[in-house]
Amino acid sequence: MIASLLERRAPQIGTVDRATIVRLSGGNARVALALARTTETGGSLAHLTDRQVFERLFWQGQTQDRDLQRAAQVCSLVYSFDGETRDGPKAELAILAKLAGQSFDDLYGHVATLMRRGLVQGRGRWRAVLPQALSLRLAGWALEELHRDRLCDSFGERAPARLRRSFARQLGFLDTSAEARAIADRWLAADGLVVRECLRDAPMAFEVLANLAPAAPEAALGAIEHLVDHAIQGNAPPSWLVDRSRLVTLLRHLAYTTDLFPRAAGLLASLASTEQAHDTTRSATAAFASLFLRYFSGTWAEPEQRAPVLSSLVRSDDPARVRLGVAGICSMLDFGPLTSSFDPAFGGHRRDHGYEPKTRDDFVRWLRVGFGLVREVAQKGGGQAEALGQRIGDAIRRSAAWPELHPVFRATVASIRGSTLARPAWLALCRNQSGGQIDRTSDQRAILTDLKELLRPVTLIDRIRSFVGCDSGVSADVLMPDDPDADRCARLARVETEIRSLGNALASDDETLRVLAPELVTGTLPQGSVLGMGLAEGAREFSRLWDQLCAAFRRTSASDRNPNVLAGFLKGASARDPDWVERVLDAAAKDPIFAGVFVFLQIQVLSGAGALQRLRQALAADHISAAEFSHLIYAGLHRAFDDDALASVIDVLLTRPGGPQVALGILEMRMLEQGRDAPAGRLMESCCDALSRYDFRTTADSMGVTASRLAASVLATERTDVAKALCRSFVAWAKGNAAWICERNEILEALFRQAPNVTLTELLLRSPEARERLADAKRFASWTPVVALSVEAAVEWAGQEPSRFAALAEVVPLFLIDRFDKASGLNPLAVELIRNSPNKALVLDAFERDLRISGGLVSEIPLEIERRQKLLASLADGADAEVADWSAKAARELGSQVSYWANWAQERHERFE
Repeated sequence: MIASLLERRAPQIGTVDRATIVRLSGGNARVALALARTTETGGSLAHLTDRQVFERLFWQGQTQDRDLQRAAQVCSLVYSFDGETRDGPKAELAILAKLAGQSFDDLYGHVATLMRRGLVQGRGRWRAVLPQALSLRLAGWALEELHRDRLCDSFGERAPARLRRSFARQLGFLDTSAEARAIADRWLAADGLVVRECLRDAPMAFEVLANLAPAAPEAALGAIEHLVDHAIQGNAPPSWLVDRSRLVTLLRHLAYTTDLFPRAAGLLASLASTEQAHDTTRSATAAFASLFLRYFSGTWAEPEQRAPVLSSLVRSDDPARVRLGVAGICSMLDFGPLTSSFDPAFGGHRRDHGYEPKTRDDFVRWLRVGFGLVREVAQKGGGQAEALGQRIGDAIRRSAAWPELHPVFRATVASIRGSTLARPAWLALCRNQSGGQIDRTSDQRAILTDLKELLRPVTLIDRIRSFVGCDSGVSADVLMPDDPDADRCARLARVETEIRSLGNALASDDETLRVLAPELVTGTLPQGSVLGMGLAEGAREFSRLWDQLCAAFRRTSASDRNPNVLAGFLKGASARDPDWVERVLDAAAKDPIFAGVFVFLQIQVLSGAGALQRLRQALAADHISAAEFSHLIYAGLHRAFDDDALASVIDVLLTRPGGPQVALGILEMRMLEQGRDAPAGRLMESCCDALSRYDFRTTADSMGVTASRLAASVLATERTDVAKALCRSFVAWAKGNAAWICERNEILEALFRQAPNVTLTELLLRSPEARERLADAKRFASWTPVVALSVEAAVEWAGQEPSRFAALAEVVPLFLIDRFDKASGLNPLAVELIRNSPNKALVLDAFERDLRISGGLVSEIPLEIERRQKLLASLADGADAEVADWSAKAARELGSQVSYWANWAQERHERFE
């Protein structure tokens, strides 16, 4: 872009001079044009050194002034500075003036001269010598001419922390300067200023360290090692260790070079091993694992240099460090799509994303190292078996085209065979790619077949563990590897048949059931219910197997129990001996061990004679939580019972905390399936009772059902008692929340649409809190329920009392706002309120709230203001003088916000740092 500008504005400049100007201008158009002007008086730039070119730029044909040059050099020592504050602890220009050997007024004048020449830019009170290319050159000369001790004193402990940070940032860009490196080394020493400041957790101390690191990476790493060692021993960790994102980012930068990689990675590992599972993705664990990716790792360490770090971790006796080592190995074997948001820029260093395998030999070498580490894990045992096993199988499958790796695959599979890595590795090897099979040669198919056979679970116990613990999609890939595009129903049916057959076999294998029973009643079992049905189908005696499973269930802690297999067993047994299931459920209903899961067990078998009575008794029990009976929404309850029976269940649910939300979900499912507008008879009364108990603080939305259609149907029958009850619930919510409505609530919309008179009276006239919350929704949220009002109903209600027009205007938006938060038109309801109101002034005053722009992209605010001004002009067309005058005033008020937001943006972004 600079080259094109020069071609248009200075066509007389030759190609060589133009390239020089582009290089030295740093992308600054004003500086480029200033350099171009110097060629008119000083001639070509081709025969000049870079220093001579910079001097020509600096003087720009003016008389040379040594004091002006010294001022520019000293100001360039910092990335930016406060150019206006004269006195006080935060005065920065006075410090720079003393360093330059000038008075405050003299330096202030020199800065003003440099601003006129375009060599200093200002934002508010902040100044910076720009472009960066000129600033760094001047700073380098200043470092050569000013004594090191004087510089350290000027920017030392007595200087403002912000100025010291700015000086450190500039030094970080001067990594080629011996003086800059010397100052950085001094401050980063174990007894240096930066380390002392960090140890006492001084403001901006760690930012100074991070800014200096590009100039002295090894010294910075040594300082961090010293700091972390002392911080861990201390009682209260400093802020930079508590919020460690900056520390983690800096260590990633320091791991870039091969010589510092082992130390930087080791520090990250130490930090990561102390992290909790809930730490964010900007954690040390994620950063450490990223150092071992094939691409975007941010380090030039080669695979052989990275392996010792992981090897030491997996050999550790600390489980946390072992898991971390396994996570690094998983990264090495990751064949998924790799991206990175990490910015490799580090001071003035030009950096890429580090080493990456480019040739086939590079890939083979990388995988040899990765699989070698897998064998170490297999020898040690433990680790994240599921994740690493999947990576092993996936990596083998994706790199099977390289014969030179086949011996490595065989050795790796042999080492993990019989370990916890074997099952997930086998499943990953069997997994099909989306879109069908990859075309493979006979040799490739042969090696994959051999490896799968080596890992294939043979015993019944291993086969059950392999199938029951994974989802149906994985199981289908394993069972139908040659037909990945088969009909989904056919694939799922095949999976169910296989798992049921495993359950049949388990029913006659007492020893395997004894070993597996604890696993079958705990953890996550996606296929547990299907296995339970198969177990019941193969059982010769239900009671013996049931008792064995129940004994394991009793021994399992309540928080770890999983009733899927038990539920499937009852469902399967009901087809063979429903009387036995009835007796078991009668006993289970009285057994406290099943208190938390009985409802889930009962809904598997709803056809029994005692099902309704047991279910009602269970729901009435105090120990049943809302989370337990939330299963009822999708359990087919709405199909199993007639209206009266279902109403009896609903009535019990309504007495329980959280029950009304579940009841509404069940009733909504009933209405959707039967296609009726609303329930009838006793069920209708239960439905009205449920809606009357609706709690806006804990809505049914969290259970996946809004019950909005049900509410709309009931309210359409003019049940004002239900509408008033719903309004009271919303008022209770409004009184307890000093915040606007953030999420859409369709039941609230149904209130405004189907029962406008009751709703408007209850919420706008009788509850100031509800009225204020609805006004908040209009001002701050992207949605307001008032949009559901019909114009006719709203105007009719307001017409009953003149003051109601203003009350409605408080909650009705003046503008229609689209999904991009832009005004797309005037709200017809707002226009009708203005037109029909007997006191337009009150209504127009209420709409003044709509004139305030509450946020958005600052760059788009002028356009949004212009859109709204045009809409206000259309409001004035054909209106009376009062409305026209208000519209003109409102347009001016909108226009005044342009300068407000411009000033806001300037204050927010005026600093250069």
